[in-house]
Amino acid sequence: MKLKSITIENFRNIENETLLFSPETNLIFGDNAQGKTNVIEAIYAFSHARSFRRAKEKELIKFEKDRAVLSAVFEEKQRDVTFEIIFSKKGSKEFYYNGMRLEKMRDFFGHFLSVLFVPEYLKIIKNGPSERRSFIDSALCQIKPLFVSSLFSYHRLCEEKNALIKNFHGTEEEKLLLEVYNEKLVKSASKISAERFSYLSRLEESAKSHFEKMSGGDEISFKYLLSGEIQVDKTADFEEIYKNLFEKSLENDIRLSRMSCGAQLDDVEILINKKSARSFASQGQMRSAVVALKLSEGEVIESTMKTSPVYLFDDILSELDEKRREYILNSLHGKQVIITSCMKEENFSQTAFYAEKGTYKKI
Repeated sequence: MKLKSITIENFRNIENETLLFSPETNLIFGDNAQGKTNVIEAIYAFSHARSFRRAKEKELIKFEKDRAVLSAVFEEKQRDVTFEIIFSKKGSKEFYYNGMRLEKMRDFFGHFLSVLFVPEYLKIIKNGPSERRSFIDSALCQIKPLFVSSLFSYHRLCEEKNALIKNFHGTEEEKLLLEVYNEKLVKSASKISAERFSYLSRLEESAKSHFEKMSGGDEISFKYLLSGEIQVDKTADFEEIYKNLFEKSLENDIRLSRMSCGAQLDDVEILINKKSARSFASQGQMRSAVVALKLSEGEVIESTMKTSPVYLFDDILSELDEKRREYILNSLHGKQVIITSCMKEENFSQTAFYAEKGTYKKI
């Protein structure tokens, strides 16, 4: 997969710009606050239908404009396709693939594939469980679009059950309704956690190799913690575990007025040489671990979808030492990479754009 061009209209500080990309390494450079990250954010939207900065739709639209339009041309299975996203100030989004409107979110995912590196990801080990779940879920949504529907359905069930237990009075009708919700939640949570666990198992194989090479022989491994507390392996019966958890948590749920177990609490413990990376790893080891995770994400996407994703680096290379920079770029030789930087990096860019106040001049 190669991104050939993107046209950005009224998005952030960009009024109307078209960028044509090289099939290999591309650089967008310039001073801070000129719009470099906005281009990465726009490209990322074609994979995830949202901003990686977690901004609301209306925040993406240029001041005093009613909508923002993103149009991309990329190569998919040896043919050029067009993809368009329209963000409305009302908060709505429209998606068009080869001119045809996509009505369902699950139809959006899996067309344009990308892997994003941002400085915030270097803290994924130290950050909370939600960051690690998001890391897994964002990749799964690309390679298994139906997973999007599973997540939506599960979170809707959680909201409905939370609303019930928040105003729970112990009536027979409420008790029966809780049983119904628990039955549905057991199946839904099991499906989500099983998909995450399977993905993590595939990711681990690749991550071990990358981490060992970068660290000079150290080992990385993962523990999947169901509902944030129960370690599981490939022999685990997810449905049976969740059935027991939901039954035992009822009193605690009512006391807290919210669910205290479920797939929304899943976590991954990252181990380096069999010790908790969060507690014992050095800063260098953590950075190598995150690089290994992101490179492995791309490899799992490629092996599943039979095409390479586009790699997006937002000001990340300046956060890494020369050894890790070289390892990343060597690992991605022949892949399409789009990088932002404050400096013009002469040694690794085929195509370079100078960013200034939302305009982009090809150098």
